[in-house]
Amino acid sequence: MRRIALRLLERRPPAGPSCSRWLSCTCCARERARAPRPPDSPIPPVGVLQRMQTPHLPLPPPLPWSPDSQPFLRHMQILSLALLSPGAEESWSIYEALHPELRAAIPDDIFSSLIARQLAADKNLKRDRLVELANLARVCGMDPARLGAESIKDILKAMFALEPEDKAWQGHYDTLDWLWAALFELIGRDFRRVSLRMKQDWLDVTNYRFRGDLSRTHAALEHLVGHHGGVGITKSASKILLRSRSADAATVAVSLRLAAWCLARGVTVHEDTIVRILSRLKVRHDADGHDGRERAREAAEDLIAELREGEAHEAAVPIVLALKHFELINRTPLERATTVADDPEATIGRLHSSVEKLLRGSPSDAELQLAIKLCDRALQMDASLEPILMTTLNGVRNHPRYALKVAEMCFQSNVFRHPFSSAFKNKLLMAMLDCLPSPTAYDIVVRLYPLARTPDEAQRYTWTHATAPQWHKLFAAAVRRRQLHFPSRLYADLMADGLRVPQRAQISFIKLIASTPSDSRAILLDRHIKDYLWNEAQPVQPLMVAVAQGLGSTGISADAARATQLCRRIAAGAGVTIPARAIESLVASLFSSSNIETRALGRQLLEQLPPSDASKAYTLALSALVKNIRAAGLQQVIALYRNMDETGVPATSGVGSSLLMAVLKEGHLDSALAIFRTASKQVGPVKSAAVGRLMINLALAGRTDEAYAVEREWRAHFPAGVEYDKGVYGARMVVDFKAGKEVDLSIFTSNIEGRVLLKRHKGYKPTLPFFKFIETLRPKEDGLKEEEEEVPKDSVDLLGVEEATPAPAVAARASMSASEREASTVRCKRAVPPLTRSWDASEGWLVDRRVDMVSMI
Repeated sequence: MRRIALRLLERRPPAGPSCSRWLSCTCCARERARAPRPPDSPIPPVGVLQRMQTPHLPLPPPLPWSPDSQPFLRHMQILSLALLSPGAEESWSIYEALHPELRAAIPDDIFSSLIARQLAADKNLKRDRLVELANLARVCGMDPARLGAESIKDILKAMFALEPEDKAWQGHYDTLDWLWAALFELIGRDFRRVSLRMKQDWLDVTNYRFRGDLSRTHAALEHLVGHHGGVGITKSASKILLRSRSADAATVAVSLRLAAWCLARGVTVHEDTIVRILSRLKVRHDADGHDGRERAREAAEDLIAELREGEAHEAAVPIVLALKHFELINRTPLERATTVADDPEATIGRLHSSVEKLLRGSPSDAELQLAIKLCDRALQMDASLEPILMTTLNGVRNHPRYALKVAEMCFQSNVFRHPFSSAFKNKLLMAMLDCLPSPTAYDIVVRLYPLARTPDEAQRYTWTHATAPQWHKLFAAAVRRRQLHFPSRLYADLMADGLRVPQRAQISFIKLIASTPSDSRAILLDRHIKDYLWNEAQPVQPLMVAVAQGLGSTGISADAARATQLCRRIAAGAGVTIPARAIESLVASLFSSSNIETRALGRQLLEQLPPSDASKAYTLALSALVKNIRAAGLQQVIALYRNMDETGVPATSGVGSSLLMAVLKEGHLDSALAIFRTASKQVGPVKSAAVGRLMINLALAGRTDEAYAVEREWRAHFPAGVEYDKGVYGARMVVDFKAGKEVDLSIFTSNIEGRVLLKRHKGYKPTLPFFKFIETLRPKEDGLKEEEEEVPKDSVDLLGVEEATPAPAVAARASMSASEREASTVRCKRAVPPLTRSWDASEGWLVDRRVDMVSMI
């Protein structure tokens, strides 16, 4: 290897001028055998030069020799002669024989001729050769003007043969700019002297080259159009104008202005291009949170105004047309549907399409209303209505008000006279179930349910665990309306579908059946009570409460007696006692009866209660006996109270109120006054109605001072500002009248259209009968002596809650003489057992529990 290396070192070029491809060039090989020829040696003829062999070897020497050397000059001579040959290959072979670093020394005239010769080369080789030569010329700083405008056009034409996306463009863009700038000067800055195809190719390459920099793309288009090159470039210009797909709103607005600028300079920009730019501008503004449609319209109108001010009316026409088209295609679904609604010849298909677009996404209230309007219009047509109804129903499913409207339209138009699929009927039913507890929705469900619950099991609406909540709402709505047939069907359908009726639903329905007098009540109660008892896991206490509350709410003593018997049977079968709530629901009706046996049932129920749970039941029983005192008598009230006291049931203010009302109804005013004071000390303040009656009776008896004292004692139980005094408030007016004070009744009246109406003052509004009663107490205006007026027999309580008639016996007794009152007292004493003890309020209500209450009078 060392010998080979030494041998290669010995083969150095001789001194003097030499060729750039020493040891390989044929012409230089002959020079090595002869003495160097002077520069002015005669040049061989062309035929000899053509026969010379110039093999291409890939390994040139490491360093070139001087361009002034004779071998190089000889190469230039051969190259200049080769340019005269008919083919382009000879000159290209000589060019390639030069060392790359010596190619820059080729004279400009020879280089220009070399480029011109390669224009005739094969088209597959021409582009690469011309690009290589143009790159060399640019790098060497050659004046492109020496190439000539036509040669530059030919070079550009060859370069534009490449597609803009071709990777071969990499590294040639600078040469393209160099040639294009030279051509611009050579043609006198007038692009009308350049072919349309070349201008289009230039824009396309520039558009792709600066695809990430729209400002440079726009600048290229402006440069071309600004120098009379805009004719015919519509397609390429549109590509540049529409390059702003991913740009912001400001850049898209620049594209729109550039389009208007091009129009003003004679460039044809299609209407569709401007519409697309406006659409993109709308999208960008929408993304920024603005009204994109309005912003785009304003931008277009501003450009139209500018063009018209500049007398470019024809240029403004495409923008005007584009704006109309833009507004047409960018109409909101509401505007499009409004157009369809105004079209009297709109078909069912157009109506359906408009409804579908209106209800897409999250429709506004106006869109929902218009969709309902279009659907209503479709219902008047003789066509298949299920598709548009299904679309409308799906769109308004989450808007109960409009879902109800769809269902109402269906029944008003009687659409179900035509066959409809079970899917639509089931979906409509589910939509109405979601609208509960709306009364309208319930009425529609009642009409629609038989249609959805068809005999065909495959199409029947079936209750499942998923739809069980809707069943509960529907069943509860039916029970609230106190209907029996429809909830009974729901009850049966749920069981037929394999689901268990919830305990709460069973209890509510049993209570409804019990409280609704009908011929079928006994049968229905028997059936549903047995259904409830069939599930042994369910407690029977709620069942007894439901039966008692239902039958006890009718106010009929016979129903309460039946409820008592049912509860006893249920309790005996389950081995439990009747709950206190059930007894509380029954005692009022039982003690209101005039039948002794019925009242005895009430006493038996009370005796079953433990003292700790019996207060409310005894209070209700006493209140019922007081109301029924004419049939039961005061003796029964006293006996019931004695039983309550003996069993250790704690008394309440309600008990005191009932006793006070009882003795007042019987005319025992002094005993009532004693009971009031004793009850106030032991159990707290009695009810306002009872105190008010006591005050009125005292006032009518001429004992106004005592009436005022009763009011003060009663109000002392309440803190300042907390008063439940409707009864006392009204009674105070009676007492003031009887005391001779002025009472302004006008504060409770108002004159409307000649009618005198009562109104509320400071939270109190008297009832009409009580107001008339007060007016009878006014002093006579004719100056005559006032006579004792008879108290109306049937008056109304101050609260308007229960009867609170001032006892006639009180007024009658007040008008008696002393002898008459004594005789009356004697008659009363004959009707009661003899007294054993006197009333002592300090020791309690009754000093001796065995003493009859009547003996206190």
